Parts: sequence; structure tokens; C-alpha cells
Amino acid sequence: MYCTAVWQSSVDRRGVMSASCPQYVSYFVDLSNFVALLPRPSNTAVHSSICPSNLSHSPSNHPKMGVSVALTALVIAFVALTALVIAFVALFVALLQVAQQYASSSEARGKVNTAAIGRWSRKNKYRWSFWEWKLRVRYARPVLTSDMAMDMISAQENLRSERLPSIPNVAVTRRTHLSDGRNGPQISAPPKLIFTRRDAEDQNEIPLEELPRRHRRIAKAVEKEMAREYLPSVPCKASWCNLMNDIGLDPEAVPSTEMLDADLIISSLDAPTMQIRLSDLIDFGLLLGMKVVEVDEDNHVLTMTGRHCSITTRYCEGVGQLSRYSGMAPQIQPIVRAANPQELRTAMRTATGVLQLGDSFALVPDWGYNSIDLVLGTALGKAEGEDWKKISIKDTMALVEADSDIKWGGKWRHPKTSSLRCSFALFSNVAVVNAFPHVLLHGWTIEERNAACLAAIDEIHRSVEFIEAPQRLFHTIRENGIDILVMDYFKAANNYGCEYGGLRGWLSTNHAVFTARLARCWPVDHITERVPILPRLYAALKEAALQPEWCKTYDQAHVAVEGKTGKGDEGPGWRMTANSLLWMQITMLDTWIGRKADLMTGRVSDEVAVPADLVTATTQSNISMQRPQTTAWKKSRMEFARAYLSRLAEGADGKAVSCMSMGVGDGVAQPTLGPAGWENMAFGKPEDWAAMDAVLTLRSMLMVTRFEIMNDSSVLLRLRHFNPVVLLA
Repeated sequence: MYCTAVWQSSVDRRGVMSASCPQYVSYFVDLSNFVALLPRPSNTAVHSSICPSNLSHSPSNHPKMGVSVALTALVIAFVALTALVIAFVALFVALLQVAQQYASSSEARGKVNTAAIGRWSRKNKYRWSFWEWKLRVRYARPVLTSDMAMDMISAQENLRSERLPSIPNVAVTRRTHLSDGRNGPQISAPPKLIFTRRDAEDQNEIPLEELPRRHRRIAKAVEKEMAREYLPSVPCKASWCNLMNDIGLDPEAVPSTEMLDADLIISSLDAPTMQIRLSDLIDFGLLLGMKVVEVDEDNHVLTMTGRHCSITTRYCEGVGQLSRYSGMAPQIQPIVRAANPQELRTAMRTATGVLQLGDSFALVPDWGYNSIDLVLGTALGKAEGEDWKKISIKDTMALVEADSDIKWGGKWRHPKTSSLRCSFALFSNVAVVNAFPHVLLHGWTIEERNAACLAAIDEIHRSVEFIEAPQRLFHTIRENGIDILVMDYFKAANNYGCEYGGLRGWLSTNHAVFTARLARCWPVDHITERVPILPRLYAALKEAALQPEWCKTYDQAHVAVEGKTGKGDEGPGWRMTANSLLWMQITMLDTWIGRKADLMTGRVSDEVAVPADLVTATTQSNISMQRPQTTAWKKSRMEFARAYLSRLAEGADGKAVSCMSMGVGDGVAQPTLGPAGWENMAFGKPEDWAAMDAVLTLRSMLMVTRFEIMNDSSVLLRLRHFNPVVLLA
């Protein structure tokens, strides 16, 4: 409470105090906190207020009472000031303790700050522990698998696609200019969106300025966002954070489990580790262009090397085996960023030995004659009309097994032609892939492939003959800027026309758009029945020289490789790789095979083969663009494939009839080649069947050769049974 002391004083001539001429002196002191300090009377309770009226009635007490109150107020003020000083000192000491504890936690904070784990540090939690009187730092434990990564990349792509409005009769594609050379893949121009009219014969680009204002504004915003994706990322101490950046993931979008105390990080480490499945780590390494050097799943050891990055494993004291990813230089652009999510999924699936036949996926060993016949028969039974159709056969795919499985009852258990060779003639051609389990290719040796190749070439020479592409075909493609194939990395083609995840094949897609684009670089007067062939490959096939060593020499161009020199297809700023060369040749053969299958089954084909005149090719392409641009099933192709595989499995007169069966080994009856082995087929002429078998043989051996020059991912088959968790620094 507040008490006011009013003192009236004046001195007359006699020295006596009087109450005249009042002068007021006021003291406002908060006595509520210091009641205990006031003196208490011993026995007598006095109830009186210190006010002018009371003082005036006791003039004799005025001097003593006033002095007492003033002194008490001063004492109280002094005590309050002292308490305040003590409180400030205590607060200062407490702040010093907090600062000392914060400083003592610098080691823990340094292991989870931005320099250590990049943008992942935004998930950190800081808490003051009053019990321990110290600062606690907690970080989120990351959880990452290759499937999760693809889901996140797909989500980012979907968000971008949703921002682009649907423009009638206008196709929107994303173009990223990457050039690969001695210094690695680098971006040569900012990413941009390409707008083309679907029904235009020339397929020329629509300038951005010609779009409606709203569409133009959104397109520019999307282009700026794409450009930011290719900005160099800041390296971190945690190698798993660098791995996320190189793959193209947003670290803040990566899921996490519990929060962990930063003090739990081993003292010998400068950043937290991440637990990851060995197969997922290998998947990421393969996508970044690395090859497997050493894998020991029992001892948690992995070594992968690439041109610009690597993964190594070393023993770390107090931790055990610790893997570390050495990221790419800031100017290097991982080719994985130039592929869409579906293409990346296809690449990972192919690395595990899963290939597409028609519109279905299964492991290569499961694609036996019985399984292929079952899948084709089921889809054929559901097919309606002659067009390409999406047909669901999900329940049937659960029954796919190798021919040795007991449920087939021994049917085609010992076929005249290996099912491996037949299946590669039917599998879809993969555009984005750089790894395949080589152990699955051991059933067809290089010598056997060369013998089959020579037999196929002889048969084609006797029947439909070859037509060679122009020597400057790739120069023309490059100079005219026509998007047909990607020449200089494991991504062999972009997304256009009918495809799904970079997959195209005569049994699963329409190739009209490919034929139309190639017609602008390979001019002819009319369509032809001859088989298209690239000159460089034609020379190697005739000499039975197409093997991994030839491909390695071709990749190196003018550089000597193991005492040999070769000349590749190259020009200013570009060079062809054997991977792209083989993809191009297989796709050219697919245009011929697909059209021939339609005609042999009595249909009118809606496709033309390479090469074709520009008018015809463009007309068919425009018709194709009005249909779904994806993989599907077509009745004529399935009918042909079923009849073909049945004859390959059973043969004729107890002998094999396919060029694929050449070079099987001593003591095996030589196949009956030519039209004689194709008598009594349900449709088509024997001559046509023999020619088709020869072309399919070339396609099969080209597919096997292409997978053989890729990185070997056989370890992923082993990891299907035992897939340990490893620590990634």
C-alpha cells in the first residue's frame, strides 16, 4: 500500500512549531514487500493512520514520528535496491551458465548444422533441459529407399505438370541441353519448354510469345523453376545429403522417423549417418552412372566407381563398416536429372532383370515359352477390335514361371530353340538404362550369337535384302535439331510418340512418330520392303565382329583401346555411343517387324517402316498422335507372336527352324533354315516367315549385345534373398 506523510512546519519567534503556512512533503513507498521488516509493538496494538489530522492533535510527537517514517522509507528503498542488484547479478550468472552450456554443445550442434547436413538441418529441434541444465540438440533420422526417391521425383514432376494448362492441339515437352565430354555432362543451355502443334506436318516449335498471355506467364515461371533445379548444390559433410542433391531430391521432402539426440553421434564422425538397404544404395549408384566393383553383403562392403562419383566402404573405429558417397563436382550435371520419373523406374527395374514383353513385366527367367504363350493368349482373349488397347491381365501375371515349373506338365521343357533367345526378340527396347544382370545372358555366348547373325544375314540377302542408311545420318539429325535419339550417354532417347518409361517395341507400341522424324533425315521417294541397317553396324555384322570389345572401341572413337583404333560417328559437340547406336538399329528393325506382322496376319497396317517418304510417314504419324501415347496390346501382333514362338519351341520334323538355333554345340542336329522350316503355318507364306525369323534373330542378338555392354548388376539378384542394412556416412 502507499502511505502519505504530510508535515506542516514553521517556527515562530519563540521557537515553537506551529501549524500555519503548510508545506507538503510526500513519500510514496511500496511497503507491501517489506511488512516483515517493520518493528512490531510488544503488547499494545495501535490503530491510527499517519495523516495530518492525527498529527495535529499530538504536536509533541510530530518531530519523532516524521523522522521515523522517513528513515524507514529510506531503509526500505535501500533494501529494495540491494535485492534488485542481487537479482540482476543472479540473472547475469544464470545467463553466463546458459551461454557456457550453449558453447559446450557446439560439438553436437556442429554435427547437425547446415554445413553438416544441409537443408536437412531445418528439421532440427532445440530444447533447454532444466533437469540437466543444458541445451539438447535433436535431429531427424532420414529414411530413404530407391522407390521412395522415385515417388518424390514423380510428385515434383506432377506438381509442375499441373501448373501447365492444357492447350488444345499443342504438345508440351521439356528440353534440357546437356553435353557430355571429357569434363563430364554439363548443361549447355537453360532448360526450356517446347510447344509444338500435334497436327502440323513440319512439327515446328511454337514461339513462347505466340501463346496466350496466361499460358505464357505460367510457362516462364515453370522454366525458372527448372533452371533452379540445375543450380550447383552446396556440398555437405554428410555424404548421404550430397547423394540426395545429386539424385535431384528435395531433402526437406525426404521422410524421417524419430528424433535422435545429437550427442549420440560417434565422436569420430563429423555428421550423422543414415541407414540404407544395400540394394537401394546400389540402385542410386547405377542411376548416377557407377559400376559395381566389389560387393560383400555378409561384411557390409560396397565399392562402386564412376567417371565423376564413387561409393567406398572403410572400417571406422567405434562404428564398423561405413560407406561414403563421393559426390560430383558442382559443374557436373548427373544425367539422371534429364530423365523423367517413369524412365528412372524402368532403369531400376531393368537393373534387376525385369523386362517388358507386350504390356507386361516379369523377370527374364520367368519369361519361358509357356509363360509368354499364357500372357499372349489371355490378352488376345480380351482384345476387341484391331487397334492398340490397354488390357489388364494382372491376375495372369501371378502365374508366370519358367518352363521347368511343374505346373506346365513338362510342356516345352526342352524346346528346339532356347526361350532366352526367343524372348529377346519380343522384349521392348529400353531407352534409359545402364545396368543389367549379365548372369542372365550366359545362355547365349558370343560365338553362338555370331553364328546366328551370319545365318540371318544370309537369309535376308536371299529374300528381302538390306537398305543402308546414309553415312551422314547422325550428322543430319544433329544439324537439323531433330529429336530422335540422345547420342552421348546412357539415356538413348527422349520421351515422344508411343512409349512408357522409355519403352518401345514392335509388340507393344506404334512407331509412326519415330518413322516420321527419321523421314526428315533419310529422304526416299516411296516406302520399301527392304530391311533398314546402319552402315557401321552392317560392316560389323557381316564380319561377325559385333561384341563388347567392338562397342568399347566404338565408344572411344579415335582413341586406341587395347592396341586397336576405331573411328566413331562424331561431330562438333557430339559423339555417338554404342548404346545409342544399338538402340537406333533395334528401333529401325521394329518398324519393319511390326508392319510385316500386320500384313502377314491379313491386316492393313497403319504403320510404315523405315525408310519412308515424308508425306506418307507424316500422315501416319498424325493419325497415331490422336491415340493414347503409351504401350498397349494389338491383336495382329499377338497372333503373330504366338504362332512364332510355338514353331520355335516345337521345331519341324524334330529339328530347330530358327537362325537363333545356330551354334548350339556338337552333337546337336543343325536347324532347318529357310522357307522349308516354316511350312504349314496358320497364316503367311513360308518365305515371309523365314525373312521375319532372320530379322528377329538380328534384333535378339542386338538386344543381348546391348545389355552385355552395360554395367553388371547381377548382385541385385543375390540381394533378393539377403539385403542387409549398411551405414552411409
